[in-house]
Amino acid sequence: MRNWDFDRQKFDRYKSILGYRQALAYPANPYVAVPLRFSIDPYNFFRIEGHQGKLYDDAFKDLTDLKENFSLPFDIKVLGINVDEFDALLADQYKCDFKDLNVLLQAWSSEQECIANEVNNVLSSFSVKDPGVNIIEETFYDIVPPRQFTKDQFSISLNEMNLGVDSGRGIVSAKSSTSDAGITSASSLKSATTKDTSRAASLTSGQIINSPSKASVVGSINKEPDTLGFYLNEGLISANGNYSTALQFTQNRIKQFTDTWESIAVVESTVDLPLLILVSTTNLIELIPSSISELSDSTLDLYNVEIAKLCSYTKQLQSKYRSTELDSKIADKTRSMVSLLVNQLTSICCSSKKLQSLLEEVEKRKEDIIKRLNFSDFALKNPGLEHRGGAGPGHTFVMVYLNETIRVSRTPIKTNFALNAPSSNSANTKTKEASSTSDGFINPAESQKRS
Repeated sequence: MRNWDFDRQKFDRYKSILGYRQALAYPANPYVAVPLRFSIDPYNFFRIEGHQGKLYDDAFKDLTDLKENFSLPFDIKVLGINVDEFDALLADQYKCDFKDLNVLLQAWSSEQECIANEVNNVLSSFSVKDPGVNIIEETFYDIVPPRQFTKDQFSISLNEMNLGVDSGRGIVSAKSSTSDAGITSASSLKSATTKDTSRAASLTSGQIINSPSKASVVGSINKEPDTLGFYLNEGLISANGNYSTALQFTQNRIKQFTDTWESIAVVESTVDLPLLILVSTTNLIELIPSSISELSDSTLDLYNVEIAKLCSYTKQLQSKYRSTELDSKIADKTRSMVSLLVNQLTSICCSSKKLQSLLEEVEKRKEDIIKRLNFSDFALKNPGLEHRGGAGPGHTFVMVYLNETIRVSRTPIKTNFALNAPSSNSANTKTKEASSTSDGFINPAESQKRS
């Protein structure tokens, strides 16, 4: 730097020249060591050095910290040479791009759960001792009057409810921790493939996996004594987390009652098929992904298999209740009630198409994000990109990295560019340069006039 500026070298003032090595050579001089703490008004360019060869997520974080700490007026963008995978880091950075899809998924899943709850409550209310009797047939169509509150009672009720944050799956206590309903964090997405595989294996074998939606559906089962739901609930408890075992247990327990019934049609219409639908519905709701991050080809395949079974059982039950063989054997109220809910349940049969559409939209957005992150596409859309070693006020500093075999955020910076804003400065102006020091990557330094 001694010969960088003739006038300063002549008058022995070269030690005050701003630059990366100068800051390292004269750390006791604050104007040289940490120049961003001084006025930056005389300068119109930021020289950025010291980031090349570093891991790009580290470099991006350090540059961003300096930019925010010193309110530097330029933007920072990171692009890859060969980005071809939507990994955990990208999922965390671009989770806002999928929030609208999460809203759609949660609204749709809430609708499915509502139908499942109503159907399970009705079908689980069939008696296993009195053929064709449903214990809620008299109250099913009753209108529940609104509850009247006094001012004091209303205040107490709110406190008892412990209202908190709506997570999309119900109200979560304000004291409990919540997570973003959108694309999950990088740490949780690192094991997404493993989770999908284990989840698929568990559900294929009929294992119960605890979730808020499943708890809601299981909770809607009628557990009054001598009902189908009472014995199914026993089966779910004794099965210790396995649907197929719970189904077999329940079938064996109620067989002692149904073997004495005269009408096989009544057994099939009020016990056998409702039991299959109850188990299949509970399993189906469990398969609904709680967020877009859980939606994948494997979960959709499992959902399609279970929905095919449920629809088959539903159509069989619908056919039974439309036939005349149940006349005088099942009360008209019960037949009307079951027929109504079975018709609603058949609407679920096409629900996998909605999940498929969501998955296609997710994949499309991932591809668009990957395309935007590739340097080649960005350069074509931004012909004003210049290799300047920094950025001026209102410009965008672009760092480019090579995406090698390392999967998550461990790829070194290869080069950098500056994208000029429409109001970029003309030639032959003094610029503010920046370089890496112990204080960071950006420090002002005197620059030569550019031609």
